[in-house]
Amino acid sequence: MSQKPAKDPASEDRRAVRWEAHKERRRLRILEGAVAAVEELGPDVGVSEIAKRSGVTRAVIYRFFRDRADLDFQIRTHIADEVVAGLMPTFTLDDTAERLIRRAIHTYIEWTKRHPNLHQFVGRRSSRDGSRGPDVATGAKTAMALQVSQMFTTALAIADRQTDVAEPLAFALVGLVDSTVNRWRRQKGKGMTAERLETLLAQWIWQLIAINMEGVGVTIAPDVPVAEAISQLSESA
Repeated sequence: MSQKPAKDPASEDRRAVRWEAHKERRRLRILEGAVAAVEELGPDVGVSEIAKRSGVTRAVIYRFFRDRADLDFQIRTHIADEVVAGLMPTFTLDDTAERLIRRAIHTYIEWTKRHPNLHQFVGRRSSRDGSRGPDVATGAKTAMALQVSQMFTTALAIADRQTDVAEPLAFALVGLVDSTVNRWRRQKGKGMTAERLETLLAQWIWQLIAINMEGVGVTIAPDVPVAEAISQLSESA
């Protein structure tokens, strides 16, 4: 009686890795199709349209997502991750604080103008079926605030100053921008132009930073590259 050849564990592992990669590509394709559907048809788009845009059936979608609430959560997370990824490059230390602030605000406002349906969708917690999921928008704001906080912490530590102001200041700044832009979007841009809003937010942000830094004995010039300003703090510490 012939024996079956022994299974090769390494070969099985490679197949498992390829299968997982295949599933992840399909999941990503569904999410990209969902984003396209929300973009065009609005935040109340149905699963059938998402399936159509993704090139799969409704049944296939629910092999990758537990239910509509899970699907919506993953779509929101996908969108939020892309927004955060788009904002991160604006935080370049080679630029002045003034330009860095203005560029970050401009980038975010422009995204909300180009993608109003995505912006509205990410801000929701309720799914079309009425269930409520995790607050993705808050998670994205937290990630951004922690990034800003790290910049403040680094500068204050180099200057040998208290760093406890860094995190609450960062969260205050991100919250200010987010709530102000959200209100402006809900009013559909009435009352002021995007350029005017950018200017005001940039002024408010800079004033908050300057006042709080001065409160711990650090003076930062708005027209000096951030990296140079940090170097100067190190020399004076």
